[in-house]
Amino acid sequence: MRRSVPGASAATLFTRYDSDAYAGYTSSSAPNVRQVVGVSFVLQDNDLSTQDSFNLVVWSGDPANPNYPDVTSGMVSGGLPFAFPVGSGGGAFFANANFATPVTLPATEDVYVGLQFNSAWTIAGGQITDGLSIWECQQQAPTTPQTGQSWDEPGGGAVGLPMPEDTNFSGYYVAATNPATPPTYQTENSMFKIEPVIPGSGGVAGALTNQVTHPESTLTSAAGFQVQVPGAGTACMHSALFPDAATPSVGAGRADDLVQFFRDDTIPVGSPVFFLIDLGQFNPVEIGLDQFVPGSTGVTCLNFSAANLGFVPTAAVTVGTATENRAHLVTQFPATARPLLSGVSWVRQAIAIDVTTNTLHATACTRQRT
Repeated sequence: MRRSVPGASAATLFTRYDSDAYAGYTSSSAPNVRQVVGVSFVLQDNDLSTQDSFNLVVWSGDPANPNYPDVTSGMVSGGLPFAFPVGSGGGAFFANANFATPVTLPATEDVYVGLQFNSAWTIAGGQITDGLSIWECQQQAPTTPQTGQSWDEPGGGAVGLPMPEDTNFSGYYVAATNPATPPTYQTENSMFKIEPVIPGSGGVAGALTNQVTHPESTLTSAAGFQVQVPGAGTACMHSALFPDAATPSVGAGRADDLVQFFRDDTIPVGSPVFFLIDLGQFNPVEIGLDQFVPGSTGVTCLNFSAANLGFVPTAAVTVGTATENRAHLVTQFPATARPLLSGVSWVRQAIAIDVTTNTLHATACTRQRT
């Protein structure tokens, strides 16, 4: 877990959604921008008897400072800050907050979603006794792993990227108290569990792995507090964007497969979902699906050479305490093909057909590198 700068300052913790890795999350009527209609997160309070408030943040990337947010863009929720109900002991919450009006950002920049903590930790006797924490998915083993702690290791596609920030998906920002002092940024070799809520269908590409250190990503995973479909793999960015699928693998014995997720509670259960894949980059020109079929949602962001891997009907799936209309498809690589996967870039998207209205509903697009 990560919090504000320990015992020092309040901070804004964010997760970065790289424009090279995610595309097409916008409404059909507004292609070639990025729209965020809310924030989903897993947040913990070490002492529920005191209320520690927070605000929601959505920022665009700073074109003058790549891989860092422009804190003057987007929005920080104003008015009355959010806070958990008063209770006792510590507690963790999975929460969704929706905006009345979408936040619209340029498609050419990364998107940052975060939580602005309004107070720092309280530390007594060297122990943190109060304060807010964001749950996270770490990329490598902690110095002293705790019992039950897991981490998600990326594959060869993450090796040799031009900037460390390309695999540092989260960080924190501390506003300067002295106007003459620049703000402090810090990126993390981790992914905070803060996600944008987007218009239309949800779902990104992920990985089904055999990591002993990340059991949530494996075929034998079990339902737990962390919101997931057991056995469907993980959307944690480390292996989701960089599956360890090629031979030789980075992790000993790793043989990841690709997954594409789909969720849409507004269409009927049993709607067929088609899972598309292509090589290379996103199509730079996005077209709203309502241009092809009125009433559809989402945009095209793959090239017209994309292939269909098959379809799966949606099903009512219990995830945590909720029932959701979901589908997913695992793309398995035969052992003979794995030596050919190194350096390959895959782009993925899922599109459902609502058979009652004959409309189309697309997820965002994801780029994966093996």
